Amino acid sequence: MAPSSSSKTANTTTILILGLLALQVALSAGILLRVNEVYRIALETGSTTRGATTNFALLVSNVSPDDDPFVGSIDAPITIVEFSDFGCGHCRAAQEALAQVKQEYGDQVRIVYRDFPLEGPGSASFTAAQAAECADDQGAFWVMHDLLFEQQPAFDRGSVRSYAASLELDVEQFDGCLQSEKYRDEILHDRDEGRSYGVSGTPTFFVNGRRLVGSVSNTVFEHAIEDALKNQ
Repeated sequence: MAPSSSSKTANTTTILILGLLALQVALSAGILLRVNEVYRIALETGSTTRGATTNFALLVSNVSPDDDPFVGSIDAPITIVEFSDFGCGHCRAAQEALAQVKQEYGDQVRIVYRDFPLEGPGSASFTAAQAAECADDQGAFWVMHDLLFEQQPAFDRGSVRSYAASLELDVEQFDGCLQSEKYRDEILHDRDEGRSYGVSGTPTFFVNGRRLVGSVSNTVFEHAIEDALKNQ
C-alpha cells in the first residue's frame, strides 16, 4: 500500500528539521573556529597592543582551577584551564596541541583538566569522566585521560573497567568507585562552574582567563601564552 499523504508530510518535516539542526551545528563550529583564527591572525600581524586581545579572546575573571588534576608547576605564571568532554572529537584533537605546549613551556605552564560532559549522568561521556576521576584515586588520572581519548567513544562500564585493568589499577577499588558514583557531584560542579564562565561547548580553554574555544591550534596557544606572559 502506498504511503499516505500525512506520512509523506511527516517524513518531509523530519528531514527538514534534521537538516536545519545539522546546519546550525556546522555554522556554530565555523563561527568558533573563525574567532580563534581571527585571534591568531591579529597576534601574528602585531595588530594587538597591551590588553587589546580582549577584542579577540574574552577575558573571564577568577576562572578557578578548583582542586582538579593538573600537569606543570602549581606556581606557573600561566594557567590553562580546560573544560572538556572525553566523548568530544575536537577535545581529542586538541590534546596534540596541549602536548606541544607542555613540551615547549615546561613549568611555565600549568594545564588543568575540568569535566564538562555534554550529556548527563548515565551517558557514555559522563561514565568516562567518572572513570578518569576514579583512576585519579589511584594516581592514574593522566594515563586514564590519554587512554579514554584514544579509545573514544567506547565508554560503557565494561570497557572502562578493562582500561583500568590494562593500566594495572586495583579493579575492585575502581569498580566500587564507579558503582557508588563517588564523583557524580564533583563532575556536575565542574560543569555548572564552567557554565558560569560562559562555557557552552567543548573544548573551551582559559589561558590566564582568556577564553579560546574549539580545537585550538598550537600556534594560537603559543600566541595566547606569550601575550599573557607580556601582560603580567
